[in-house]
Amino acid sequence: MEKGGGVAVLDEVVLETLGQLQGKYDPEFVARIITMFMETALVLLIRLNEGVVNRDLIALHHASHELKSCSATIGAYSLAARCAGSREMGICRIRISGSRLSASNIGGQKPL
Repeated sequence: MEKGGGVAVLDEVVLETLGQLQGKYDPEFVARIITMFMETALVLLIRLNEGVVNRDLIALHHASHELKSCSATIGAYSLAARCAGSREMGICRIRISGSRLSASNIGGQKPL
């Protein structure tokens, strides 16, 4: 928890490390990295949604994997863990906004 009761979404140590990549801390560089992450995450969330709408488990698997990787890189560990969890379950059954998507199997796992 941060001051004021909020929850830290990004790991400050990771942001500090990223800011130091060019020698001395550069807040503008960190801001650009965060902006690029947000833009990429938006695209990946759209792909996840399209995968649900189109019942495309391959697209869901790839978008979840990409979102996990870029989230972990920037220190958004909670989001990365959620993405990893969905991949580990085999993305066999997903519920988004009341819609149900079922698959017989992904990654050798039995459906739920």
